[in-house]
Parts: sequence; C-alpha cells; structure tokens
Amino acid sequence: MNLPETPEKWDTIIIGSGAGGLAAAICLARAGQKVLVLEQHDVPGGWCHSFYLNGHRFTPGVHYVGLLAEGEATNDLYRGLGIANDLVFFRMNPDAYEHVRIGDERFDFPANLDELISRLSKKFPEEKKRIHRYLNLTKKVAEELYSLPYIKGFWQKLTLPYRTR
Repeated sequence: MNLPETPEKWDTIIIGSGAGGLAAAICLARAGQKVLVLEQHDVPGGWCHSFYLNGHRFTPGVHYVGLLAEGEATNDLYRGLGIANDLVFFRMNPDAYEHVRIGDERFDFPANLDELISRLSKKFPEEKKRIHRYLNLTKKVAEELYSLPYIKGFWQKLTLPYRTR
C-alpha cells in the first residue's frame, strides 16, 4: 500500500474496518475527503466475519438486519452508500424468527412485540407485569435510538437518556 509520507495528506483517518468504519469511509470519500482506514486484523469487516479462538469457531456478526422499509434508517444508509440495489433480503418467519430452549422446551420468538409479550406472559405468568414493563421500555429506547440520526440540537441529544424513562 502506498501511504503518504505525512499524516497531513489525509482528511480523515478511521480506526477499524468494521461495518461502521467502512460505511463512514465510503460516505466521507464520496464527499471528497481523502480517507485512510486502519485495521489491526488481517481481514476487513470487524465483527462481520468468523474467527477461531482456543479451537472454537465464533461467528459474532450481524444475524438480522432490520429497518429496511422505505424511510427507515438501514434503508436510508444503504441508499446513501449506493448499494441498496445490490442487496437482497428475505423477510424472516414473523411467527418464529428465533428459537431458544427453556429447560426441555422450545420457545419461539415472534417478530411482533405484543405477541412476544403474550407468549412470555403465558410461559411465565408470575412475571407478566415485569415482562410487559421491560419490553415496553426496550421499545421506547429503540424508538429514541432510531430517531437519533434525525435529532438536530445538542440539548435533544443530551436529554435522550431521560426521555426513555
């Protein structure tokens, strides 16, 4: 790789070639900046690749991608990067997109929050109020986080944690 002799030749230096670092690099380069991406690993991609540790294989990358509808954050990002038309996604089973074992029983996670609350409440009736409160709080936090890229002012960003209580 041919690197400039002085760091002043770069407008931006990004440390890490994970999905976030590469997306930022693409955006900045398309805006005309000279971008250097540094990566300590031998392949780019960050958590988006498998690795071995102590003889065990780990695949920590993204397993589900959401917010793909028109006007949603991931869709906007892919369109902004110019890659939206190169990607194909398939909707997962809305009734059971994930399965876990609870004791000897299989528990299916539905995509719909109200259905998840209902199923968990049936499985753990003594925890119904806590399940409802917890999952509604996570929904509220998620909604605030989804809006973060669109929040303009300093005070709105600063008060974000307090609006999720």
